[in-house]
Amino acid sequence: DMVHLVMSWLDGLDKETKLELIGTLNEVTEGKIFVEVEKARLTEMMAKMKEDEGDAEEAANLLQEVQVESFGAMERREKTEYILNQMRLVLLKKDYIRTQIISKKLNPKLLEADDFQDLKILYYEYMVKYWLHEKKFLDASKAYLSIFKTASVQADESKWKPVLTAHALFLTLAQYDNEQEDMLNKLDTLEAKKLDKVPVIQQVVMLFLRKEIT
Repeated sequence: DMVHLVMSWLDGLDKETKLELIGTLNEVTEGKIFVEVEKARLTEMMAKMKEDEGDAEEAANLLQEVQVESFGAMERREKTEYILNQMRLVLLKKDYIRTQIISKKLNPKLLEADDFQDLKILYYEYMVKYWLHEKKFLDASKAYLSIFKTASVQADESKWKPVLTAHALFLTLAQYDNEQEDMLNKLDTLEAKKLDKVPVIQQVVMLFLRKEIT
Protein backbone atom coordinates (compact mmCIF):
# COMPACT_ATOMS: atom_id res chain seq x y z
CA ASP A 1 0.00 0.00 0.00
CA MET A 2 2.88 2.37 0.72
CA VAL A 3 4.32 1.69 -2.76
CA HIS A 4 0.92 2.46 -4.34
CA LEU A 5 0.63 5.66 -2.32
CA VAL A 6 4.08 6.93 -3.30
CA MET A 7 3.51 5.99 -6.97
CA SER A 8 0.36 8.11 -6.95
CA TRP A 9 2.52 11.17 -6.19
CA LEU A 10 4.85 10.72 -9.19
CA ASP A 11 2.85 12.59 -11.85
CA GLY A 12 2.88 15.82 -9.86
CA LEU A 13 6.64 15.92 -9.37
CA ASP A 14 9.36 17.70 -11.34
CA LYS A 15 11.59 15.47 -13.46
CA GLU A 16 14.59 15.33 -11.13
CA THR A 17 12.53 14.50 -8.03
CA LYS A 18 10.49 12.00 -10.02
CA LEU A 19 13.66 10.19 -11.14
CA GLU A 20 15.00 10.05 -7.58
CA LEU A 21 11.72 8.69 -6.24
CA ILE A 22 11.43 6.08 -9.02
CA GLY A 23 14.99 4.99 -8.22
CA THR A 24 14.12 4.61 -4.54
CA LEU A 25 10.92 2.71 -5.36
CA ASN A 26 12.86 0.40 -7.69
CA GLU A 27 15.20 -0.46 -4.83
CA VAL A 28 12.30 -1.04 -2.42
CA THR A 29 10.44 -3.32 -4.88
CA GLU A 30 13.53 -5.28 -6.05
CA GLY A 31 12.97 -9.04 -5.78
CA LYS A 32 9.54 -8.73 -4.14
CA ILE A 33 7.02 -10.80 -6.10
CA PHE A 34 3.97 -9.18 -4.47
CA VAL A 35 4.91 -5.81 -6.02
CA GLU A 36 6.28 -7.12 -9.35
CA VAL A 37 3.51 -5.37 -11.31
CA GLU A 38 4.33 -2.05 -9.64
CA LYS A 39 8.04 -2.54 -10.38
CA ALA A 40 7.20 -3.25 -14.04
CA ARG A 41 5.17 -0.01 -14.18
CA LEU A 42 8.05 1.93 -12.64
CA THR A 43 10.45 0.50 -15.23
CA GLU A 44 8.03 1.53 -17.98
CA MET A 45 7.94 5.08 -16.56
CA MET A 46 11.74 5.19 -16.60
CA ALA A 47 11.79 3.91 -20.18
CA LYS A 48 9.26 6.56 -21.24
CA MET A 49 11.41 9.29 -19.70
CA LYS A 50 14.50 7.98 -21.49
CA GLU A 51 12.64 7.83 -24.80
CA ASP A 52 11.32 11.38 -24.29
CA GLU A 53 14.95 12.46 -23.86
CA GLY A 54 15.73 10.90 -27.23
CA ASP A 55 17.45 7.80 -25.87
CA ALA A 56 15.26 5.06 -27.36
CA GLU A 57 18.07 2.51 -27.07
CA GLU A 58 18.35 2.94 -23.30
CA ALA A 59 14.54 2.86 -23.06
CA ALA A 60 14.56 -0.50 -24.86
CA ASN A 61 17.38 -1.81 -22.68
CA LEU A 62 15.39 -0.96 -19.55
CA LEU A 63 12.14 -2.50 -20.72
CA GLN A 64 13.19 -5.55 -22.73
CA GLU A 65 14.19 -7.70 -19.74
CA VAL A 66 10.90 -7.33 -17.83
CA GLN A 67 9.15 -10.72 -17.88
CA VAL A 68 5.56 -9.48 -17.59
CA GLU A 69 4.25 -12.58 -19.38
CA SER A 70 4.75 -14.51 -16.13
CA PHE A 71 2.94 -11.96 -13.94
CA GLY A 72 -0.30 -13.49 -12.70
CA ALA A 73 -1.42 -10.24 -11.06
CA MET A 74 -1.22 -8.09 -14.21
CA GLU A 75 -4.44 -7.71 -16.20
CA ARG A 76 -4.22 -9.29 -19.67
CA ARG A 77 -4.66 -6.07 -21.66
CA GLU A 78 -2.00 -4.20 -19.68
CA LYS A 79 0.30 -7.21 -20.08
CA THR A 80 -0.25 -7.28 -23.85
CA GLU A 81 0.28 -3.52 -24.16
CA TYR A 82 3.50 -3.85 -22.16
CA ILE A 83 4.86 -6.59 -24.44
CA LEU A 84 3.89 -4.60 -27.53
CA ASN A 85 5.77 -1.61 -26.10
CA GLN A 86 8.81 -3.87 -25.66
CA MET A 87 8.48 -4.90 -29.33
CA ARG A 88 8.15 -1.28 -30.45
CA LEU A 89 11.27 -0.17 -28.58
CA VAL A 90 13.51 -3.04 -29.71
CA LEU A 91 12.38 -2.40 -33.29
CA LEU A 92 13.38 1.25 -32.86
CA LYS A 93 16.93 0.16 -32.05
CA LYS A 94 16.77 -2.38 -34.91
CA ASP A 95 17.26 -5.39 -32.65
CA TYR A 96 15.41 -7.88 -34.84
CA ILE A 97 16.54 -10.99 -32.97
CA ARG A 98 15.02 -9.68 -29.74
CA THR A 99 11.92 -8.56 -31.66
CA GLN A 100 11.27 -12.17 -32.62
CA ILE A 101 11.95 -13.41 -29.08
CA ILE A 102 9.54 -10.88 -27.55
CA SER A 103 6.88 -11.55 -30.21
CA LYS A 104 6.70 -15.17 -29.05
CA LYS A 105 5.49 -13.97 -25.63
CA LEU A 106 2.10 -13.19 -27.18
CA ASN A 107 -0.48 -15.82 -28.06
CA PRO A 108 -2.07 -14.85 -31.43
CA LYS A 109 -5.33 -16.51 -30.28
CA LEU A 110 -5.56 -14.01 -27.40
CA LEU A 111 -5.36 -11.20 -29.94
CA GLU A 112 -8.53 -12.46 -31.64
CA ALA A 113 -10.67 -11.27 -28.70
CA ASP A 114 -13.13 -8.51 -29.64
CA ASP A 115 -11.61 -6.09 -27.13
CA PHE A 116 -8.08 -6.71 -28.47
CA GLN A 117 -8.59 -5.64 -32.10
CA ASP A 118 -6.43 -2.51 -31.75
CA LEU A 119 -3.64 -4.53 -30.12
CA LYS A 120 -3.89 -7.26 -32.78
CA ILE A 121 -3.36 -4.66 -35.52
CA LEU A 122 -0.38 -3.19 -33.67
CA TYR A 123 1.18 -6.63 -33.16
CA TYR A 124 0.95 -7.54 -36.84
CA GLU A 125 2.22 -4.12 -37.93
CA TYR A 126 5.34 -4.77 -35.85
CA MET A 127 5.61 -8.28 -37.32
CA VAL A 128 5.46 -6.83 -40.84
CA LYS A 129 8.53 -4.71 -39.99
CA TYR A 130 10.30 -7.79 -38.68
CA TRP A 131 9.43 -10.01 -41.67
CA LEU A 132 10.39 -7.32 -44.20
CA HIS A 133 13.79 -6.95 -42.54
CA GLU A 134 14.18 -10.73 -42.87
CA LYS A 135 12.99 -10.47 -46.51
CA LYS A 136 10.27 -13.02 -45.75
CA PHE A 137 7.62 -11.58 -48.05
CA LEU A 138 5.17 -14.46 -47.63
CA ASP A 139 5.20 -14.00 -43.85
CA ALA A 140 4.75 -10.23 -44.26
CA SER A 141 1.80 -10.97 -46.53
CA LYS A 142 0.28 -13.28 -43.88
CA ALA A 143 0.68 -10.56 -41.25
CA TYR A 144 -1.21 -8.13 -43.50
CA LEU A 145 -3.87 -10.78 -44.03
CA SER A 146 -4.35 -11.05 -40.26
CA ILE A 147 -4.82 -7.28 -40.08
CA PHE A 148 -7.20 -7.41 -43.05
CA LYS A 149 -9.38 -10.03 -41.36
CA THR A 150 -9.80 -7.90 -38.21
CA ALA A 151 -13.43 -6.79 -37.81
CA SER A 152 -12.62 -3.11 -37.28
CA VAL A 153 -10.62 -3.10 -40.54
CA GLN A 154 -13.27 -5.02 -42.49
CA ALA A 155 -15.88 -2.47 -41.44
CA ASP A 156 -13.95 0.50 -42.89
CA GLU A 157 -13.11 0.63 -46.61
CA SER A 158 -10.45 3.29 -46.04
CA LYS A 159 -8.67 0.79 -43.77
CA TRP A 160 -9.07 -2.50 -45.64
CA LYS A 161 -8.13 -1.17 -49.09
CA PRO A 162 -4.48 -0.31 -48.27
CA VAL A 163 -4.12 -3.46 -46.15
CA LEU A 164 -5.55 -5.69 -48.90
CA THR A 165 -3.23 -3.97 -51.37
CA ALA A 166 -0.18 -4.61 -49.17
CA HIS A 167 -1.24 -8.24 -48.60
CA ALA A 168 -1.56 -8.85 -52.35
CA LEU A 169 1.65 -7.08 -53.31
CA PHE A 170 3.84 -8.89 -50.79
CA LEU A 171 2.15 -12.16 -51.73
CA THR A 172 3.14 -11.64 -55.37
CA LEU A 173 6.69 -10.69 -54.30
CA ALA A 174 7.05 -13.95 -52.34
CA GLN A 175 8.94 -16.86 -53.85
CA TYR A 176 6.65 -19.08 -55.86
CA ASP A 177 5.57 -22.30 -54.17
CA ASN A 178 2.35 -24.22 -53.55
CA GLU A 179 1.45 -22.17 -50.48
CA GLN A 180 1.84 -18.89 -52.35
CA GLU A 181 -0.29 -20.16 -55.23
CA ASP A 182 -2.93 -21.43 -52.82
CA MET A 183 -3.06 -18.05 -51.06
CA LEU A 184 -3.35 -16.23 -54.39
CA ASN A 185 -6.25 -18.48 -55.41
CA LYS A 186 -8.00 -17.89 -52.07
CA LEU A 187 -7.50 -14.15 -52.45
CA ASP A 188 -8.95 -14.25 -55.97
CA THR A 189 -12.01 -16.28 -54.96
CA LEU A 190 -12.79 -15.32 -51.36
CA GLU A 191 -12.13 -11.60 -51.73
CA ALA A 192 -13.40 -11.10 -55.30
CA LYS A 193 -15.90 -8.38 -54.31
CA LYS A 194 -13.28 -6.36 -52.46
CA LEU A 195 -10.72 -6.85 -55.25
CA ASP A 196 -13.29 -5.34 -57.63
CA LYS A 197 -12.79 -2.10 -55.69
CA VAL A 198 -9.02 -2.26 -56.16
CA PRO A 199 -8.84 -3.08 -59.89
CA VAL A 200 -5.07 -2.58 -60.30
CA ILE A 201 -4.37 -5.15 -57.58
CA GLN A 202 -7.01 -7.46 -59.03
CA GLN A 203 -5.16 -7.35 -62.36
CA VAL A 204 -1.82 -8.12 -60.72
CA VAL A 205 -3.32 -11.15 -58.91
CA MET A 206 -4.85 -12.41 -62.18
CA LEU A 207 -1.54 -12.02 -64.01
CA PHE A 208 0.24 -14.13 -61.43
CA LEU A 209 -2.45 -16.79 -61.45
CA ARG A 210 -2.29 -17.02 -65.23
CA LYS A 211 1.52 -17.30 -64.99
CA GLU A 212 1.87 -14.37 -67.37
CA ILE A 213 4.79 -13.02 -65.36
CA THR A 214 7.91 -15.18 -65.42
